[in-house]
Amino acid sequence: MSGDELELLEGQAKARGEASPGRTWVTDIFQGRLVNETRCLQCETVTSREEVFMDLGLEIENNTSLGACLRQFSSTEMLSCDNKFFCDACGCLQEAQKRMKVRSLPPCLIFHLKRFKYLKHLNRWGGSGGIGCF
Repeated sequence: MSGDELELLEGQAKARGEASPGRTWVTDIFQGRLVNETRCLQCETVTSREEVFMDLGLEIENNTSLGACLRQFSSTEMLSCDNKFFCDACGCLQEAQKRMKVRSLPPCLIFHLKRFKYLKHLNRWGGSGGIGCF
């Protein structure tokens, strides 16, 4: 369920005087919101999509601190070659920039440290080698 759908259901339930659907003590404590922004490099159109999360998955490869992992999480990623973005304004696949922004943090934030990654050239999973003292 997307953030927009959840907000719509919560608004409808509130108007009827009911408890919000999908809202529990777990979501109250652990649920936050992210915004996924993608900018087409051809027409400069920005597409935003809001998502809910219960934990933040952080890559730890080559990062020595939690701050470095968070900077990498919110850094801009290029979508190109085989990973191009379909731009609705252009009507075709285009190179784009994508980034995640935290819209709202939950009272209790959980970090999932991704210690393993898929090694395509070896066709197996391997350790990231970047874990240190956090």
